[in-house]
Amino acid sequence: MFNQRRTLNGIMVGTIMTVFLCVGVGLAKEVGELTDGRMEGAIERRLEMDSRIISNAIGVTVKDGHVRLFGSVDTLQEHGQATQVASSVIGVKSVHNTIEIRPNPKPDQHIRNEISTRLKESALIKDDHIDIRVSNRVVTLMGTAPSQSALRQAQHVAESTPGVRKVENLLGLQGSDRSDELIHKDVLDYLLWSPLADLPDFNVSVKQGVVTLEGTVAHLIHKDVLAMDIINIHGVKNVKVGKVIPESFEISLKDQ
Repeated sequence: MFNQRRTLNGIMVGTIMTVFLCVGVGLAKEVGELTDGRMEGAIERRLEMDSRIISNAIGVTVKDGHVRLFGSVDTLQEHGQATQVASSVIGVKSVHNTIEIRPNPKPDQHIRNEISTRLKESALIKDDHIDIRVSNRVVTLMGTAPSQSALRQAQHVAESTPGVRKVENLLGLQGSDRSDELIHKDVLDYLLWSPLADLPDFNVSVKQGVVTLEGTVAHLIHKDVLAMDIINIHGVKNVKVGKVIPESFEISLKDQ
């Protein structure tokens, strides 16, 4: 049965990746030579187009396909979104994000109160199960969330609060802890059927609900897509795909 699925998956992956490659070649021909200058202009334009980001204080440089982002934004959420936008441009091998989060003139207690108020307004979260601590604009979330969606919502609320420069999400899930072995099995099954990954090329480890991936994908943005999908598997608390190391046009995903 496994061999049949593996064969089917190989056909599916081959077909889809052929389409990806054809599309990629077509796009490359349309945009012309993938020079650093062209990629830099494309990233700047993409940042301007993105309604989630105020991009007028973000700078971009590209050298040999390696991108550096600099400047400042108001929220940690914008910081992460800028990385995703840059990663999604053809030819980008890595993104080094040095964008700073503008300090909130209000004290840490004000940031804590703002996060607490927004959590109370969320239908997914019961604030009395979450302990919020803020020190030097670093937010730590402790306690339990009723669901995976609620856990991610708490992360979103903290990251989108102005002035927050880092979020440590230590929340657990209420009554739904799963063994690392079961999570590992589910991640392997996900990768088996994913068009973005070839299972034999991936190493997967799980420790206390945190999934670490090592392997290769064809484009930089695919690592973010894999992480966003795997985080939805029951019991997964975090996904680490870590530092990106390009090898020709394959991208290595290694834990930092």
